[in-house]
Amino acid sequence: FMNEIPSASVVRAEIINPEAQQATETARVVLKWLLDVCQDSDGLTRILADSLCRKRKSNDKVKGTCTAEQTYLERLMLRDVLLPSYFNVPLHEVYIRLLVDSSFKQRYAVTFAKTYKGIYDA
Repeated sequence: FMNEIPSASVVRAEIINPEAQQATETARVVLKWLLDVCQDSDGLTRILADSLCRKRKSNDKVKGTCTAEQTYLERLMLRDVLLPSYFNVPLHEVYIRLLVDSSFKQRYAVTFAKTYKGIYDA
């Protein structure tokens, strides 16, 4: 009797409006492009690393932060747990590629330590 029952499979369905679907696809393409750029040029890797570590004025309150000014890297790290997995994988690949830059590696470690509580309290 058990041999007659087909194996169960899990189906996951998401309902996404067309604008969100377009934004999702655009973000994935941009992340893949950034990874390709980082793999092709050390100079562009350094420029991207420096850009992510620049401060940006922030008007919104993010849990776990003490200041209104945040770098782009801080903003990404604090929102990382909220992003779907298909964004996290390429984003983390970009981080890994950027870690070859010693300056970025140090700033990444400092930013991770600074945002640790906010990341895991979310």
